Amino acid sequence: MLKKIITAPQVLLFIAACCWGGNAVASKLAVGNITPMMLTFSRWVIAVAVLIFLGRKHIAKDWPLIKRNLPYLIGMGCLGFSLFNATMYSAAQFIPAIHVAIEQAAVPLIIFIINLIMFKKPIRMLHLIGYSITTIGVMLTISKGNLLSLNMQTLNFGDLLMLIACCIYALYTVLLFKKPTMHWMSLTAVLATGGLIGGSILLIGELSLGVNSFDITWKGVGVILFAAIFPSIIAQAAYIEGNAKLGANVAGLFINLVPVLGVLLAVVTLGEQLHFYHAISLVLVLGGIFVAQRAKVN
Repeated sequence: MLKKIITAPQVLLFIAACCWGGNAVASKLAVGNITPMMLTFSRWVIAVAVLIFLGRKHIAKDWPLIKRNLPYLIGMGCLGFSLFNATMYSAAQFIPAIHVAIEQAAVPLIIFIINLIMFKKPIRMLHLIGYSITTIGVMLTISKGNLLSLNMQTLNFGDLLMLIACCIYALYTVLLFKKPTMHWMSLTAVLATGGLIGGSILLIGELSLGVNSFDITWKGVGVILFAAIFPSIIAQAAYIEGNAKLGANVAGLFINLVPVLGVLLAVVTLGEQLHFYHAISLVLVLGGIFVAQRAKVN
């Protein structure tokens, strides 16, 4: 009974959101303690080692399938595992963790658009309504509670980076439908390897710019360990399975739970100030998830 509950797609997606909520906070804790590209690289070094060790039997069994799909899997790992995280960690250099968390709610709209353009998938009215509600929540955060200022306000560079990160992860989510059927540990291990390859390239780029990427504090080490276990392994595996069972449109909406958990953790661990418009944003985000879920039920 317990196993059935834990493996339910909604529960799996909620677990993923919990881990990513913590990752949004970790991105802010990393500032001044470890560079964005070193964090991206280091977390995947550990994650790949753990996944290969624990899943070596499954990887050996699935190897023929992995080999046939290796370019796709490595590319997906570079896209969703390294490029997304590196962009988000970079955004955290300029904006609060609360903004990093809440602005990820832009992912569902981008998923809808990609599905419509690339695969001609129809968008249900309730999905569209649910997205619209969550978008208002994101806009409230970006505008600091003043929606009228959006037309005249210049986005913070960190906000722009988060928008790019959202586009990256939306594309990753949509393309997951092409993944071959294999054990989740095998799949996550290969994707993480792609993340490590992408992280290596990004780290080399950072070093070439003269950044002292090896200047890491003990707090930075703690951030690496957290990011390697929770967002890198647990969240990715849960999201992959939940996405397979519910589809990209609905799975993408669960990303909107990240703001709720991210905001709570940011307030508790970082002491960031929670404004009234943040609370309204969170209510709208949750309301959007509920409405969109009705489309799946009906």
